[in-house]
Amino acid sequence: MNTFFSNILYAFKNNEFTSTDFLINYLKIDFLHAAVPFNAEYKLKNFTRAQLYHNAIKIIRNAITDKTFLLGCGAPLGPCVGVVDAMRISEDTAPIWEIEDKPEELKEVPGPALKEALLNIIYRSFMHKYFWINDPDCLMIRRSDTQLNLDEIRLQMTIFGLSGGQLLISDDMSKLSEDEINDAKLLIPPYNPKKFDPIVLDAFISELPSIYMLETEEVIGKRYLVAVINWKNEVRSKNLEISDLITNIDEDEVKFYVYDFWNEKFLGQFNRNEEIKLEDLKPHSCSYLNIIPVKKRLVEKPILLCSNLHISQGSCEIKKFELNEEMNNLVIEIELRGEREGSLFLKLPKNKKILNSNSIFTQFDANINIWKISIKFKENTRVNIKFD
Repeated sequence: MNTFFSNILYAFKNNEFTSTDFLINYLKIDFLHAAVPFNAEYKLKNFTRAQLYHNAIKIIRNAITDKTFLLGCGAPLGPCVGVVDAMRISEDTAPIWEIEDKPEELKEVPGPALKEALLNIIYRSFMHKYFWINDPDCLMIRRSDTQLNLDEIRLQMTIFGLSGGQLLISDDMSKLSEDEINDAKLLIPPYNPKKFDPIVLDAFISELPSIYMLETEEVIGKRYLVAVINWKNEVRSKNLEISDLITNIDEDEVKFYVYDFWNEKFLGQFNRNEEIKLEDLKPHSCSYLNIIPVKKRLVEKPILLCSNLHISQGSCEIKKFELNEEMNNLVIEIELRGEREGSLFLKLPKNKKILNSNSIFTQFDANINIWKISIKFKENTRVNIKFD
C-alpha cells in the first residue's frame, strides 16, 4: 500500500484527527486504485486485495463517523458498497468528445473525455440509490474554452438529468452567460423518482446504448422520458414504435402524445404500433422525447406536454395540477429553488381555449391547439388558468 495512503489510515485508526478537527462534512477520497496494486507485497498474506481495500475504507468511514458525507473516486467499486455515501461511476470527463490519435497500444484504454464518461454513467445507472449515490463527474455547460458543441452539451445534460445522482458544476460561474446558467438550472435539483429507475432498452442488442428511458408518474400523470442517442460521427435517422419502448401498455391508454424537448416541437399523436420517425439526428446528439400515455378519460382534458423549467419536463417541479371541470379552471403549482423563467406547454381539446390567466399566455400551435404559458418566479409560483 502506498506510503501516503498508509499514513492517512494510521492517523484515522489511531484517532490522531477526527472529522470535528477537520471541520469537514464532505470528504472525497480519490485515486484509490493505487492503494492496492496488483502483484504488490502485503503484510496480511491471508487477505485478498479486495478485503485489504475494503477494511482500509472502513477505517476511514468509522473515523469520520456517519456525520461526514464520504465520496469515493477512482475506486474499485465492489469493496466500497455499503461503506461510501457516493461513488464516482464514470471515467474522468473533459471538455472534448473523445481522444483522437491514440498510440496503438492505448487504443482500447479510455481516457478523460465526455463520450467515455457518458457511457459509464448510462451503464452504471442501476447502482444509484441502491449501492450509493452515483457521482457522474462534473457538468460542463460553458460554450467557450471547450471543444464540445451544443449538441454534445445537451446530450450530457439529458443523460445527467435522466440518471439522477449528485451534481457538481465545474465551470467558472462568473464567466457563464445567462443562457449557460439557465442550462445549469435545468438540472437543479437532480430528479430521482421514488418508484422508477432509468433503463437502457437496447443494452444487449446495440453496439452502444442508443435508447435511455426513465418512466415516471407524478401529479401531471405518467410520463416516459426517452433519450434517443446518436453516438456516431455522421447524421442518422431512427424509427421507433411505441410498443418497442413501452411493454406494459394499459388497455385504457388509447393514444400517446410525443413532445421533443430540445426542439420545443410536438411530434404528434401516436397509437401503440405507430412509428415515431426521428430524422437527421446530428452526430453526438440526442432526441429527448416526452412520451405521454393518454387514457380515454383524459382525451378531452387539458394535458401538460412539457415544462422547460427542468430537465424532467414537469415531473420534478410541478407539485399540483388540479382541474376543476365545473369551473373550467386549472391550477398549477410549481416549486424550484432560486429565480426561474420558462414556459409550460398545454394541449387543450379542440373546443377549448384559454380565456384568462395570471400568467402570460399565447396560442403556440393553432392547428393542434397547444398553448404556451410564460412564467417568471422565485422559489415557487401558482398559475391559475380559466378556460372557455
